[in-house]
Amino acid sequence: MKRHSPAEIKAIRIHLHSLLPREAFLPDPSKLAPMTAHLAIALGCFAGIGRTESLWLRVLLSIVAGHSLAVFSFYAHSLSHGVILRRGRLRAVAELVSWVVTATPPTLWRRIHNAVHHRNTNTMKDAIRYYTEGERTWTRTVYSMLFIPSRYNWFNPLVFLTPMVLHVLHGNAAITAPRRERRMFITNLGTYSDRERVALVLETLVIVGWQVVVFFLSGGAWATYLWAGLVTTFAGTMIAGTYVYSQHSLHPMSGHDDPFGCTSLKLPKLVDRLHVYLGHHTAHHLFEGVRDDYLPRVTELLREHYPDALDQRGPLEVWRAIYRNPMYKRDPEPAAAETA
Repeated sequence: MKRHSPAEIKAIRIHLHSLLPREAFLPDPSKLAPMTAHLAIALGCFAGIGRTESLWLRVLLSIVAGHSLAVFSFYAHSLSHGVILRRGRLRAVAELVSWVVTATPPTLWRRIHNAVHHRNTNTMKDAIRYYTEGERTWTRTVYSMLFIPSRYNWFNPLVFLTPMVLHVLHGNAAITAPRRERRMFITNLGTYSDRERVALVLETLVIVGWQVVVFFLSGGAWATYLWAGLVTTFAGTMIAGTYVYSQHSLHPMSGHDDPFGCTSLKLPKLVDRLHVYLGHHTAHHLFEGVRDDYLPRVTELLREHYPDALDQRGPLEVWRAIYRNPMYKRDPEPAAAETA
């Protein structure tokens, strides 16, 4: 694929923005309905787990709940970008509920995803990326074997738990060591104020409180909470994890924020719609505030006007390519880095 300069990326954004209707950039509160429905499904599954002795039914309910929590987090992702509600108290409350239910402190999400990842996509300052050759250490090699897919660990399902692992690492560092320059695993922590650090602690306590609710909703026993709390969380994280690496693994490191350093997925229409069009990731990074329903349209416009800027593949093709990746990527070229 052609590498695009910041000026070219800006020009493409302006052009495609002019081809989209105004409503594509207006919040869509109607998405609160399916979002609430998925939360209700998860809660119903929690209650069902506590009321059955069947192992197979508990497995099924955990998978269904995990999927609904994953989709719930996809809506929460849209909510955090202002796609569902405008900024205000209602959105703040909705975000708090959304991220607490999916075991993510909202302050952490806004920093690691919105502020760091979306402003530094596929660069050395990105928080969600492979390490580069210049960053090679034995600890990062161990971490990569466990949590970053490459040609060396195609057999390892732990890579799909990376979203949870990253959030734990970032949350711990933000609270205990926010001003350390070098960290063992984190590529870019971002900047946290003392107020945000306190908020992180309080939000973590609320998450623990929510898990207590799940414990009693699922029957008030550790045997049932294992399924409703842990297995469900792992299932949801693994579903989300398949998207994380399928979208951010196949392109070389860039010297500047590059929305075209993402891979979009060709998915069945039903899955595409059910998963809130998350597969249209290049379109999302190009216009993070566009309505989810318009993301396929942005992908079509890219294919029509800028085909060399769109990397769209089927999920099997993507994962075959991911498992041919080296463990460490090449450092970005110095000339490219100077344009950042």
